Amino acid sequence: MMKKGVSHIEVVLAFLLFLSASIVILYFFSLGDASSLNDKQLYYLFDKVGANVSVDLIEVGVKVNSTIAENIAINTPIEIGEAINASVINLNKEFLDSKNSQLGNNVICINIMKSGKKTDFVYLYLSEDFNSTSNNGEGFLCPNSISEGNYTLGGVKKYKVVSEKRILLFNKSYYNDYNSIKNYSGIPQIQDFSLTVKFGNGEKIEMLKNIPQGVEVFSLNRRIEVLRNNRTVEFADINLRIW
Repeated sequence: MMKKGVSHIEVVLAFLLFLSASIVILYFFSLGDASSLNDKQLYYLFDKVGANVSVDLIEVGVKVNSTIAENIAINTPIEIGEAINASVINLNKEFLDSKNSQLGNNVICINIMKSGKKTDFVYLYLSEDFNSTSNNGEGFLCPNSISEGNYTLGGVKKYKVVSEKRILLFNKSYYNDYNSIKNYSGIPQIQDFSLTVKFGNGEKIEMLKNIPQGVEVFSLNRRIEVLRNNRTVEFADINLRIW
């Protein structure tokens, strides 16, 4: 009789241990699935927002051969069109006057004089997010023709950067039309998100909402290149959170 009683207790204990272990395993698997789901949501939202605030930036190296002309017309390997404007800097990171030319859709005029000296190498940047008035090229005349002996084109690089201009537009929509932003970004109505872009000088662009106490927050941090409104490109840290 005693052996049967012990055997029964052992069976009950074994069952309880099995049940407890199963509950723990299911609990942790459930947490893992939830975390994985939110991680996927974070990366998806990051890609979606990134596509919305990014722009193509084209970089062309140009060696200036001319020792006579102060203004040269450069026939770029990229068709520019009316929507694309230029920004030109020398090796000292000084901006040079430039403007789109009437000689063709891929021609940029550059004043190679800076601080009383001629520049022998420049970087030509092209983007639709450069303002046409930012070129400051109204004070010089474009040549009437292209003299390709005046310059030598170097490598051409095209890449995506985040545009400060577009971040600010996204920021405005975030506060004025948040639900539409969520729908566009594929965020469920039960979730919310915030976004912060921080520059090296401490300047921030913030899209923030109050986070209720007790909710779990999932966060993603990235280092990005930003085309600033002052025509420079600099690194910034972006933080995206969902809850």
